[in-house]
Amino acid sequence: MEISLGGQGHDVAGHADHIDHEGKVRLGMLFYVIVDIMFALFLISAYVFLRGVNVNNLWFPDGTNNIDVAQTTLLTGILVASGLCFVLAHWAVRAGIGGLVKLGIVLAAILWIVSIVMNIQYMGHLPFTVANGGFACMYLFFTGYHIYHLLLGLMFVIGITVRALQGRYTQDHHLGITTIGYYWYWVVLFGIIGYLLPLMLPGPLH
Repeated sequence: MEISLGGQGHDVAGHADHIDHEGKVRLGMLFYVIVDIMFALFLISAYVFLRGVNVNNLWFPDGTNNIDVAQTTLLTGILVASGLCFVLAHWAVRAGIGGLVKLGIVLAAILWIVSIVMNIQYMGHLPFTVANGGFACMYLFFTGYHIYHLLLGLMFVIGITVRALQGRYTQDHHLGITTIGYYWYWVVLFGIIGYLLPLMLPGPLH
């Protein structure tokens, strides 16, 4: 799957076939991201609905501990920094600046891995469980789904980092950076949504 991560591979069946394959790779990743966005919209809708209904005050029962905003701000900041480093690498590869591509990808990868570790630790120390009302249940779902995104993306992160360090992305051949970028940017956006939603529509209603 050399070309699936956008490195300089072997010529297989001519330029036309190469372009056609690139289009399929782009479309495949785009479809996955679109499906994931649709599921995320379902989660957001469920959060808003359950908060609005708040049956028998079970959304955020009295005595339930709230989340630590300072921690979530730090986690989101690390994820956003990872996305910005990836943007830098994406711009650099289009500009043909190989050294900056490597730097951007490596920094983005390190921050991604740090984000995985810190999010798992954060979820393991949340001050509530799914039994503590609708907010707790939905927040754990959001956090777990975000960690799933990060873990799934780890194989992309490793692959793209190795290829970047090998110098296999050039101004003319960087399909991997473009297509993985669809996923990378979406994960960052989902992380921002998961951060802002409890702030805009907080857990406590009393």
